[in-house]
Amino acid sequence: MQMSITGGFGGWLAVITVWKRSGKSARLRYFNPENRRTLEAVLPAETWQGLHAAARDAIAHENDPPRELGEDANICMHAAGVGVTVIDKAGRNHAFAADYCNGGPAMGMAEAMMTAGFKRLPQCRWISPDLVSHEIERLQACSLLKGNLRTAGEALTWLDQMKFPIVDTFHAHWALERLLNDRVVASWDKRPPMRGRDTIKAAIYADFLGQDIAIDWVHGVNAQQVIADAVIKMPPDEPEGKERLVRLALTINRTAGGGFELVRIAQR
Repeated sequence: MQMSITGGFGGWLAVITVWKRSGKSARLRYFNPENRRTLEAVLPAETWQGLHAAARDAIAHENDPPRELGEDANICMHAAGVGVTVIDKAGRNHAFAADYCNGGPAMGMAEAMMTAGFKRLPQCRWISPDLVSHEIERLQACSLLKGNLRTAGEALTWLDQMKFPIVDTFHAHWALERLLNDRVVASWDKRPPMRGRDTIKAAIYADFLGQDIAIDWVHGVNAQQVIADAVIKMPPDEPEGKERLVRLALTINRTAGGGFELVRIAQR
């Protein structure tokens, strides 16, 4: 069984594959097309049985006539789309499609697979279920974590609580300003080393005003520290030039109270 999901404006958001071989436990593989990362997990028997039952039910009704549009029909702009392919015991492919506007069997199977991934992938264990707004975005967040997964996941949740963009772009000057510690140190591009929140805030506004920022990955160094790789898209230096990327390493330490604070910004 394989599920793929596209965004409302096109582009693949995720591919999830679930399979089971005779005598083996069922497995789930999540692929993030944006960062090309793949995560895998073993599924408990009850999860596989639920997905299998949903697939059997969908196959049983795949030749039913399409639902007529009535007064309760939804018309949506840019609704994300889902495709689910099921291979039966005879090796036949059964393809189902749906969108977030009108749902359908494919949507139910897709949501069940996304939920199973978030519950079972080890990278997701330490991420708050309240992180971002949708299962697919939570899975995208899971694919950002490396190293000490507990510290990385808890720090990523903290970043989200601080309104830092996790799986979407946002203006860099607003995002970085929220995180600054009073004793933070920083350097990037041709700027000399800087120290202090006010000094670095002024530099952020001067250099990154209005530019987009995104997290590429979050590496848990140990139980007390993570380093997050942030990417800022900068405009071309010349009218016909190419957009350039500034990569910043954000060193984030755990505080005595159990929270986190940004203590260093350095260009990669």
